[in-house]
Amino acid sequence: SSIRLPSDSNSPSLNSLSALQDVFNDLSYVFRPFVSARRWIQCQQTPDGKAIDVDKQEDAHEYLNIFLQQIESICETADVVHDLFESAMRIQLKCPDCGVIGNSQEVFNCLSVDVKGFDSLEESLDRLLEIEDIESYHCEKCRKLVTLKKMSSFSHFAPYLFVHLKRFQFDPHRMQR
Repeated sequence: SSIRLPSDSNSPSLNSLSALQDVFNDLSYVFRPFVSARRWIQCQQTPDGKAIDVDKQEDAHEYLNIFLQQIESICETADVVHDLFESAMRIQLKCPDCGVIGNSQEVFNCLSVDVKGFDSLEESLDRLLEIEDIESYHCEKCRKLVTLKKMSSFSHFAPYLFVHLKRFQFDPHRMQR
């Protein structure tokens, strides 16, 4: 069944979700070349409650985290963000002399991938999962300075995955993007 959120709540977060619900509702039922997201944009706020300046460029990944926190605050009893958006990556570090040093799991709701130099998302993901060398690591088990191998793999995908395409690079020599 469909849940209709009130559009005139005292809660800014609830108003924001209601406005977003209206956008998706319009997208699914209105046959026009565009739909207006004006109300939803006007509802957006920074964590300290100020309106977001639409003329200022903000980090999309940071905004996504703020938005998902709003969803969590509204859906207090349900674990909506976790169930729908949280994926996990397994990280394994391996010493060439004594074997596995450690395993860890990294939970994420947005996967950031490089775009420059890749022809497809698949190529970018392959690069993300390539084995990395971590040089000059002091292994406590074998008490040697070694080059660790870092291996990454996806251990769990949520039903919905946000992919952040890193299209900008910063040149520290020229101090420019």
